[in-house]
Amino acid sequence: MKNTLMRMLRWVYRGIWIQVPVNFVRKRISFFLANEVQKGGLAYSFKASVYAQDINSKLKFILESMPGDISHSELSAFYTERMLIEAVEKNRPFDKLLLDLSNIEKFIKMAKEPKKSVPAKVNTVLFVTSIFPSVEHGGGLKTFDTIQELAVLGYKVSLYSHYNESVDKKSYMDLLPSLTHVRLVDVETFGEADFKDWLVRGNLTFDLGHYVWPHSCTLIPTDHNRIKCHVFEFIETTSRRCMMEIDEMLKDGKNKKLGAKLFELVECTLLEAQACARSDKFICITEKDAEFSRDLFKIAEPAVVQIGVSRHAILDRLKDSNIVNIQTKPLTVGFIGNYNHYPNIDGIEWYLDNVHPKVLAKVPNYVFHVIGFGLPNKLKEKYRHGSINFVGPVDNVIEALKPLQVCVAPLISGAGFRVKLNQFSVMSKPTVSTTIGACGMPYVSGESIFISDDPSEFAEDVVTLLINPNLNSQMGLRAYEVVEKNYFWAPHIKKLVQVYES
Repeated sequence: MKNTLMRMLRWVYRGIWIQVPVNFVRKRISFFLANEVQKGGLAYSFKASVYAQDINSKLKFILESMPGDISHSELSAFYTERMLIEAVEKNRPFDKLLLDLSNIEKFIKMAKEPKKSVPAKVNTVLFVTSIFPSVEHGGGLKTFDTIQELAVLGYKVSLYSHYNESVDKKSYMDLLPSLTHVRLVDVETFGEADFKDWLVRGNLTFDLGHYVWPHSCTLIPTDHNRIKCHVFEFIETTSRRCMMEIDEMLKDGKNKKLGAKLFELVECTLLEAQACARSDKFICITEKDAEFSRDLFKIAEPAVVQIGVSRHAILDRLKDSNIVNIQTKPLTVGFIGNYNHYPNIDGIEWYLDNVHPKVLAKVPNYVFHVIGFGLPNKLKEKYRHGSINFVGPVDNVIEALKPLQVCVAPLISGAGFRVKLNQFSVMSKPTVSTTIGACGMPYVSGESIFISDDPSEFAEDVVTLLINPNLNSQMGLRAYEVVEKNYFWAPHIKKLVQVYES
């Protein structure tokens, strides 16, 4: 019965029943479906099938615009035949989805249009971000450092940001001396109306607005009356990250969450397309993100401005005598991250499920330290074991990392730039990483890092660094050379200033 019904719907949309009024057929099928649903004999929704053709044609356009090797036809068919229908039963707002898909097309066309010329000299810069510039989060720390570095160069920097006092207060007090004007709001207040009102009430004008992904996208003005130039920064290209994860799902046949990931793809692509339509210049953190954004959104080549090692959170603290005297503890391995960012959870679970038991089998006394903010209780309960130390949030990153003998970056999802790898390296800590964990960075496997995506090889590399002190020391020194050459802030801030004023 179900298959017969689906064939009927396809015939309607293919125009085979031209002689029969389409609305009449739809009503008859809808009435039939309602009766069957009441009987409990049919799980499919007629409404989803009605939406299927419009959504699928628009989705196909978006998917075919995406750079990469995704099987667009397979993905599109899967979305229509299974996830659309299931999603409507869960009350997904399909009218909004159709609007989002249409707006993506509109914004991509707008992004191609010529951009406004920038002021000859930039003195005042406004940072707009939905993630507070906090040292507790990689993306937030990047913005924190950028503001401080610009202030040192004499720029008058202001900030409009979401703010959670219980989490962000210490970082805010450290950052305050570098700021001229500040507006901090809760998540409900953060938005276009409050942003405009703040600018007007204060009669504020700026040479340049620097909008940091993600939800600052919605605040970029459509004019240049109070902010002369709009610069959008992809901390990571989330549309690329979603496509990478969808590609893995298709390859592995793990389709359970594919529908939800497709919805996320549409939402992320809409935000980024809107930002590209409204901005004059673009910044990415990695070459791969820049290439993807250029090809998808049809924008001018984004500038690549990478992340330097934090002077505030890392370099200044390394000079502290208390830190210098911290000794390495044998047979210790660790990872640090913000666990509200799901790629860090994915990575930790992958390591604890697939790598940790293999290391423990060869080095029974080794201990794995999980450091950072936002550790969920269910994770700690699931992996409760004497060989695993859930450290949690720390006031001083250096104090937590300095005792470790080996660090790991076992990331299996996400895009963007991996701040943690450079934090390990600046302390001369050798690291074992997955390919994603070191993507786009100039570390060389076997010399300044070990890189492996196979759990057994990953474990073997960790064991090697634990039991071979000479290799551990040599690799740590080479890692420091890489970070010293490539990731101190001065050249990256110089490049950012060139982006602002070019």
